[in-house]
Amino acid sequence: TLAGIAKNEDADYFKIEGKKGDRLNVEVEGIRLGSSFWDPYVAILDSKKFELATCDDSALLVQDPHASIIIPEDGTYYIEIRDSSYAGNDVAFYRAHVGRFPRPTAVYPNGGKAGSKTEVTFLNDLAGPVKQTVEVPNTPGEKLPLYAVTDLGSAPSPNLFRISDLENVLETEPNDSLAEAKAQPSAPPAVPIAFNGIIGKANDSDWFRFTAKKDQRLDLAVYSRSLRSPLDPVLEIFNADGGGLNGNDDNGPNPDSRIGGFTFPADGDYYIRVHDQLNRGGPDFVYRVEAAPPAPSMNAYITRFDRVDSQMRQQMPVPRGGRYATLINVDRANWGGPVAWDTPNLPPGVTLESDPMPNGIGQYAVVFAAAADAPRGMALTRLMPKSTEEKNPSAGRFSQNLELVQGEPNQTPYVICSQATLPVAVTDEVPFSLEIIKPTVPLVQSGTIDLKVHATRKEGFKAPITVRLLWNPPGITSPGTIDIPAGQSDGIYQLTARGDAPAQAWKVTMLGETDAGAGPIYNATPFTEVTVAPPYLTMKMEMGAAEQGKSGEIFCTLEVAKTWTGPAKVTLYGLPAKVTTVEKEISATDKEVRFPITTVADSPVGKHQSLFCQAVIMENGV
Repeated sequence: TLAGIAKNEDADYFKIEGKKGDRLNVEVEGIRLGSSFWDPYVAILDSKKFELATCDDSALLVQDPHASIIIPEDGTYYIEIRDSSYAGNDVAFYRAHVGRFPRPTAVYPNGGKAGSKTEVTFLNDLAGPVKQTVEVPNTPGEKLPLYAVTDLGSAPSPNLFRISDLENVLETEPNDSLAEAKAQPSAPPAVPIAFNGIIGKANDSDWFRFTAKKDQRLDLAVYSRSLRSPLDPVLEIFNADGGGLNGNDDNGPNPDSRIGGFTFPADGDYYIRVHDQLNRGGPDFVYRVEAAPPAPSMNAYITRFDRVDSQMRQQMPVPRGGRYATLINVDRANWGGPVAWDTPNLPPGVTLESDPMPNGIGQYAVVFAAAADAPRGMALTRLMPKSTEEKNPSAGRFSQNLELVQGEPNQTPYVICSQATLPVAVTDEVPFSLEIIKPTVPLVQSGTIDLKVHATRKEGFKAPITVRLLWNPPGITSPGTIDIPAGQSDGIYQLTARGDAPAQAWKVTMLGETDAGAGPIYNATPFTEVTVAPPYLTMKMEMGAAEQGKSGEIFCTLEVAKTWTGPAKVTLYGLPAKVTTVEKEISATDKEVRFPITTVADSPVGKHQSLFCQAVIMENGV
């Protein structure tokens, strides 16, 4: 393994001696190391510096290259490594693996049934195919890294193998047309099933025959690019006569094709066809098509808080005796219901505080709390979503994407590492704590409420504290953040409810942040209940008019839905310039309110439609 730095306008050459007939493989780990944005290039040169093999990007390694030759004669050879446009940098580190080890670019089949033993063949290595038997783990839905191993060593990086619950069907040639698929001697399989094949040459297409039942509903998904195959698949479904029923090229940003929720119209034979979108082909253009019933699933992940910095607030620093809050998203598919959490390996002394995420909600706040005597330390926690309904006892997955390298255009991520765990750490005690003072009145629809957040400061700590309400319940809006000024203890967070905000109780939390000198420190509030309720009264404003320089009146009818004690103050807003009125008081028994209007000689003439009223009702001293 060779190590180096691909600097700007630089090219590194390594001299080796080779023997005729030997396989020479070179694989570069460049951008995968995550040190910087650059585009590695590798070439194998003969003794006269003529190119024998070159590579910039590859389907297998994406931005990183690999090159292979069978050495034509004994002698000296050179390996060239550089940035593809000579635009390297001082931290463009690389490792180049050089040897006679295998370097296949595909594995076939590229998937298998969970818990089975599957024979696979590694393809497109210059020394020939490599066969191995794989014991497939019982973890459907995951990708298994497979390394080609021979007596000359192991491939430096794996080929990817998908695990599913489906039996495999391998293509049988010839199957390049509907007629050839019909002529296959074997009986067609019944779905659900996984079809596997290789688009082996240009203008090739693969046809598979299968049987399905009337009203059987299936998802048909191709796995090729997602498993590092160069194939850009197009998937089509046909009836027994060859009539097209459905098709798909790309599944959104994913070049792999998918036909979701297809319902078969009748019992009988059907066909699928797979081909490359540009009619390319080759020995490593492998794919699999999984035809399976739509399965319930849920995928959880931490909300991203910054467009560029993918790691902002993606770790959970929980202060001793305090809390840390974050937002979790859950994407449900093919089911609905509340979601709770399993956290089997939190650090000692840490607990998760959260009610189940309600049905229909895709984002929710959770709070991690640490006991005052919790030992300092960290754990990679498996935060697993699960259904709370006995009739639907499904469990989900958690994943966290780490963008290791970003580049042009627009900070596009080029290297992403996906992790199934969440880092949770117990940190030192922080010099403040926060509490939301529970409101004694509800937040009414189309109304506002001021939430008071109180900071308890340790002696000597006077820094300002930035407070953010992490999650707004449906139909509620709030400022992004508020500040508790230096030396002060209280802040006001105003919530506003739309008229259609669901009338129910919600639990909210706030996260406080301050600069401790060496970086930000955090503490969160416990959950506090906020109740959304229908308004105490509704008001209907009648059309009013006044002449310039004269007085008029705006008349409103009142409909009281909930009584209150004492007077309520009603203010008319939105009057045009140079038009005034006065604040009025009403009681719960009033049926109307009248606002006197005063104009002047040059009050603007016209129809003014921005008028509205606000009623302030005092209850429980608030």
